[in-house]
Amino acid sequence: MLTSTITIEGRLAEDPAVLENLTELIVLVNRRKQDDAGEWVNSDTSRFTVKTFRTTAKKAADQLHKGDRILAIGSIVTDTWTDADTQQNRYKQVILADSIGKSL
Repeated sequence: MLTSTITIEGRLAEDPAVLENLTELIVLVNRRKQDDAGEWVNSDTSRFTVKTFRTTAKKAADQLHKGDRILAIGSIVTDTWTDADTQQNRYKQVILADSIGKSL
């Protein structure tokens, strides 16, 4: 089975959400680019949903907080569900983190 591995570094948009043995984190990643004058400016912000399980989930919930700069390494997967109101299929890419922690 082939998997796509991704590493992201960003800041937590909110405190981790804990659901039984799952912790979900929202990570914001800002990119910087040079403008036409050669000055570095902030570009668009990317928003990633990161999920982690078991021991890693508990440690993430205990040790990470809104605004913390974190590093997450994991696999990209697609969550699918049916919208309760429209009955349409919905899709969302998430990162299933194997490793997560504060970035220094």
